[in-house]
Amino acid sequence: MKSTDRCFPCESRSTDAPRPGAESSLYAGVRRLWLRYRSCGEDGQSLVEFGMVVPLLLLVLTGIFSFGIIFNQYEVLTNATNSAARYFAASRNNSSTTSGNTMAPNGDACAYVATIVQGDVPSLTTSSLQYTINYTVTATNTSTKLANNAASPSCGSLVLTSGDIVTVTVTYPVTAQLYGWAARNLTLSASSTELVQ
Repeated sequence: MKSTDRCFPCESRSTDAPRPGAESSLYAGVRRLWLRYRSCGEDGQSLVEFGMVVPLLLLVLTGIFSFGIIFNQYEVLTNATNSAARYFAASRNNSSTTSGNTMAPNGDACAYVATIVQGDVPSLTTSSLQYTINYTVTATNTSTKLANNAASPSCGSLVLTSGDIVTVTVTYPVTAQLYGWAARNLTLSASSTELVQ
């Protein structure tokens, strides 16, 4: 078969008259036209379909990567907050700096929380971190907010008592966006509660 005969009917054949032996009904004419357009010019069809699908695929992949980065930041923030709450709970009644990093320097457990978190999140902008620290005295069941969305928390006069409860919450702002559009401001928040030792 010649390459020009591959597409039925091509320019060399007339589409006005039916082929010998073919039905002359409207159905047969429509069928011939459909076969003509279906069988001719399919060489670039795959390329066109690929061109239509690739932008959508790239958009989905970029969204997955952006979500992965934000999720990683959340995991880092959560681990740092857990560590800071544990160090706060272990820093009771100590006014000196120890080399083991287990006690709060200068007796300021709140400032120590910020130091621990900032040391554990090197991939985050530490100046954007906000700290909220709640201290609950279990004997009287009273709660005191030592820091409320503070960038530099401090509670040097606080006397910690064994059995009390401390809750450390750290927030961090992020912006989720795809290719510079559809930007959305989000706030990651991690919280941890520990019993003072």
